[in-house]
Amino acid sequence: MENGETQEKKRNWVPLLVGIIVIFVIILAGILTYYLLRDTPEPAPVAETLSPGFTQPASTMPPPTPAGESETGQVEIQSYTVEPDRIPVGGCANISWLVENADLIQLEENGAVVLDQAPASHTHQTCPPEPGVFVYRLNVSNAAGSANWMELQVIVDAAEAGSGAAPQTQAPAETGSSSPLPMATGPVTINNFYVEPQRTNVGSCATLYWDVLNADQLRLLRDGMSVLTNPQLQGSFEECYNAAATYQYRLEAENSEGNYNVLELQVIVD
Repeated sequence: MENGETQEKKRNWVPLLVGIIVIFVIILAGILTYYLLRDTPEPAPVAETLSPGFTQPASTMPPPTPAGESETGQVEIQSYTVEPDRIPVGGCANISWLVENADLIQLEENGAVVLDQAPASHTHQTCPPEPGVFVYRLNVSNAAGSANWMELQVIVDAAEAGSGAAPQTQAPAETGSSSPLPMATGPVTINNFYVEPQRTNVGSCATLYWDVLNADQLRLLRDGMSVLTNPQLQGSFEECYNAAATYQYRLEAENSEGNYNVLELQVIVD
């Protein structure tokens, strides 16, 4: 009887022992797997596994185009016109242009610069004082090395004798002239130098006005750069803005006696 009970107890311990062995094997397998994975080196990057003499190709994507420039970066003269192209002595013609991607814009009259650092969109009025053919050349360039130019002509006819025709009055848009001012004496006086409006927005324009006495040399500068040389003593100049900033304008007037005067103003562009 006792032998039977002893055998029965042994049979009951067998499954328990088998279970303990299985759990031990599982734990041991997990420990071995952990250490094996921890010591296995990570796969080398693809670039390092390339065959000798071969490298990964460089990106073929083009660099981004800088803001404010076209994809080509080429200076473009969209339009360059004169109206009218034939005038009598004392008459005036309006030269207009529209330029893109240019950092420097100059207008020459018969080889002499009459506008420096001009706006990209502008109308310049010229009133040649004598008959002849006047060639106006527009020079444009940018920092990338792109440059372009265009020329046009204004024919000035001599006034007919006895015609009694009065000279045309210059329009207020821009009264600059490349002709020298008459000799002046006495103290130089700037009666007026102002702008309307004094504050404007990008894409809008402002007009500067002046009234000067006893000067034979007159110059208008924007941020230290000459934009108008020897305009009429009473005149105006329109600027259109494509960037927000505060622009400093300076009107310099002097005469052959060494008298000198200057006034400054600001235009704020939001």
